[in-house]
Amino acid sequence: MRVGHQEAFLIFRKWLSEATFLRCRIDFPCFSASCRGRLAEVSDEGLRLFSDDTFTEVALLFKDDTEFDCSEAGGEHGFGVLIVFDLRAEGPADTVALFEIIEEML
Repeated sequence: MRVGHQEAFLIFRKWLSEATFLRCRIDFPCFSASCRGRLAEVSDEGLRLFSDDTFTEVALLFKDDTEFDCSEAGGEHGFGVLIVFDLRAEGPADTVALFEIIEEML
């Protein structure tokens, strides 16, 4: 479900205030990566996620055309936000997905 910037940031700020454990999946046409952590910073320009051991950091800066989709993942992952950075006419988009990790499922 497509959501606006304000709705996505309400979710990000909730996750920040509750120190929600998240899975971050990065999918770009030329690479992909995944990590787990918690949001350490949320601003109108972007967000920053750190792993619990603080060795892994993901920093995202949002552009005016950044899009947000929300969904329920299922399994060990709960609610999530898909961040779409570069929607192309052809080929896959650059995306980052953040999903709550249901800790009792670990």
